Amino acid sequence: MKHLSNYVVKRYFQSPSRIAAIADGSGHADMIQDLNDLALLGKDHTDLLTAIGFDVTLLDAAASTSAELATLYSQVNVIQTEENTERVIRDKAYVYVKQALDEVRNCGQYVFWRNDARLKGYSSHYYKNRRKKNNTSSDAATN
Repeated sequence: MKHLSNYVVKRYFQSPSRIAAIADGSGHADMIQDLNDLALLGKDHTDLLTAIGFDVTLLDAAASTSAELATLYSQVNVIQTEENTERVIRDKAYVYVKQALDEVRNCGQYVFWRNDARLKGYSSHYYKNRRKKNNTSSDAATN
């Protein structure tokens, strides 16, 4: 439909800038709006479209499809926003737990700095291994 309407506009319409504005842009929302705009433009010029054998009922189908797509697109956006909210809450919870754990670990290391049996419960094997790995890789890089 868009190809045919471009031909008709270039050949017979007095407003090619309107088609250029419709064709401009990208994305789902723009496509939905373009479909509706093309339907309205076609309804304004049904005489030209019928003269070239265009099925004018496609204009109504385009308008209704545009409305359906707009509804579906808004529903998808709502779902994505809800999922995003859940992810933000999850991420904040992780940060709060991590901060609390770091605080307990730091306090334990401070209090039990002379008691090796208790001190090992407040250290992280992950960070020890990471420091070792970084130290060996930096030593290898300097040699």
